Amino acid sequence: ILHGGIVSLLLDEAFGWAIEALYPPETMEREGRLIFTGNMNVNYRKALPKNTTVMIRLFHIKTDGRKIYLKARMEDFQKAGKEGVVYSEATSLWLAVYTKEKKSRNDRIG
Repeated sequence: ILHGGIVSLLLDEAFGWAIEALYPPETMEREGRLIFTGNMNVNYRKALPKNTTVMIRLFHIKTDGRKIYLKARMEDFQKAGKEGVVYSEATSLWLAVYTKEKKSRNDRIG
């Protein structure tokens, strides 16, 4: 069985790639912003056996000002989307912050 810390690491990495797809680093750099994890919550649904091939599905829930909300599901790759095994689910909140002089309190990302 794979340690839960490894499962959360994989989910966190997948969330990071999703953020980069939604908000490319070159765009954020040009705007003088960085995006950081504010919170990540993992619910372990079933033990993940070693040497299991999984699929992590990511969903952009919403962007509210500088807050970005995502969720993810780690599923059995062979049965993904066909009532297959869900090993874990996670939610995360990401925060866009300025690296340069702060503009307006109401600035929105994107």
